[in-house]
Formats: sequence, C-alpha cells, structure tokens
Amino acid sequence: MKKRFDELTEQEILALNESDINTLIDAEAIEQGVKILSKPTKPELTEIAEQDVTLFNIQGTSLYFLNAEEANTVANYLKACSSLKDIKMDVSAGITKIEKEANMAFALKEEKCYSAELFESIKEAKKANSAAQSKYQSLLKEYNDEKSKKDKIAASIRKKTTDVKNKYAEMERLKSIFTENYLPVAETKEKAMEAFKKAFEISEETEGYVLG
Repeated sequence: MKKRFDELTEQEILALNESDINTLIDAEAIEQGVKILSKPTKPELTEIAEQDVTLFNIQGTSLYFLNAEEANTVANYLKACSSLKDIKMDVSAGITKIEKEANMAFALKEEKCYSAELFESIKEAKKANSAAQSKYQSLLKEYNDEKSKKDKIAASIRKKTTDVKNKYAEMERLKSIFTENYLPVAETKEKAMEAFKKAFEISEETEGYVLG
C-alpha cells in the first residue's frame, strides 16, 4: 500500500508534482471516509407552457376578474363606499372594540395563472420536473458536503507541502550566501560558519544543510 501523506519524508514531499499531490489528496480523503464524487449534471427538464390566464385582483379582497374594466368598475364602487374600512379589532376582557381603521386603496394587481384545461395537460410534466430537480439538489448537496471535507484535507496537504518547499528554499538561499560570501574569505569552513552564525540565526538542521 502506498504511503499516506503524513508518512512521507520531507525529501519525498519535495519531489512531489501536482499529479502526485492530487493522488495523495484523494487517497487521504478515501482513508478518512470521504466520498469521492463527480459533480452531478443538471437534469434536462421538460419545457412547460407559460401560464395562459391573466387575472385582475382587487387588493384587500379575494375578488378576481378576467376583465380589467369590470375589475375597475367594482374597485371604484368600493372606493366610493365611505363606510367601508380596513378595520382591526381588539378583543380583550370580553370586550370587542375597533383598534384601528383606515381607508382602503382597492388597487388592481395583475396576476398570471393556468387555466384548468392547460394545467391538466402539463401537471405530469411539472411533477416529473419537480422530482428531477429535487433529486438533483439532493445529489448536489451531497457532492458539496463531501467536496467541503475533501477541500479541508487538500488545504492541509498543500499547506504542509508549501511549508516544506519554503523551508528548503530558504535553506538553499542561506547556503548560497554562505558559499558565495563567507567561505571565500574564511580560513576554514568552521570559521566561515562561526562568522555566518553571528549574522544569521539558524537552527542546527539549517547549519547542517548549509555545510552539506
């Protein structure tokens, strides 16, 4: 069985290419029980006819008209009824009283809907579309949930990979400085390192790398 990422040495991490990293991410995700899924494809839905009936509702009422002129006639009549109010009642301690009253605008609102005949002809297609869309949303949620878990694993692996590469890039930079600027002017490598350590605060590991 191949090594998991946490089992790799730093030298093995340095040798990783993008394909290797992606393979390790997948392997770690599988090891942690994450589902490796393909993003679901949006379903091809049956084209549904547009709503074929225009209704006119007098707002503030449950009255709907197929004819705008008739709706306006009734709305204007209602506006002319001065005693017709939008009344809110307050019932407390067994007493009912008017809490608030206001004039009503009775404005018209245009709405679209299906006729009974057209709806009967498309209801099965709408039902099938709804089921397909629901299934797609369920699969998409599962995909996104699992992808989120995998992304966290990927972020951790990529960060550790970057940290290792940055660490060795910095040690290589210090080695170049040591080799080019300190060794040529010192009597011995040891004395060159003594001078180098006065200028640069380095770990034992970095010292070993620079001298290597």
